Amino acid sequence: MTPDDLNSFLNYLFTGLAYSVAIPFFYIVIFKSPSAIRIYRNTILNMASWYIITIGFYSILLQPIYATLPSESCVKFAGLTSYFGREVHVAAVFLAAQRLTTNLVVLLFLPIIFDVIPICILCYMVYIKSDSLYFWVSFTSHTPFWDVMLSFLATLYFVTPYRKAVKKMLWKTNVITSSNNS
Repeated sequence: MTPDDLNSFLNYLFTGLAYSVAIPFFYIVIFKSPSAIRIYRNTILNMASWYIITIGFYSILLQPIYATLPSESCVKFAGLTSYFGREVHVAAVFLAAQRLTTNLVVLLFLPIIFDVIPICILCYMVYIKSDSLYFWVSFTSHTPFWDVMLSFLATLYFVTPYRKAVKKMLWKTNVITSSNNS
């Protein structure tokens, strides 16, 4: 398996994992929100929707593959945009940047761990001309997938009503009631 094939496989694998975490997340947030937390439900759904749209756009349309040569670094796209002309690349990258920027404006603090830190590591690797640059660029390009899944799981775990809904869904207990007919 070539590195390009592995990158495409990882994109599809992480997209499937993100969507498999997102489906129960949306169900719990939409249908199991108690009245005290409903005011925050739209914000949580907005965050989740932007993440899912970005993940789908990134993994299906773009799929960037990074190549490094001794004197330059370049990127090629292996997703659906590779089958169309140069204009589609420009439009796709612009839309991806626009969606990611909007996501960062809406949620300022949550993506810092997953976006700023890998970029800082990457900038450090670029400036010191590291031999492992290809690995780190590929690694940091997959952080949005982990960002989505960890954000969803953190919301479901740390918000008590959602945690209770998950427990009810996963660990159902059979309650046997008896009725007195006397």
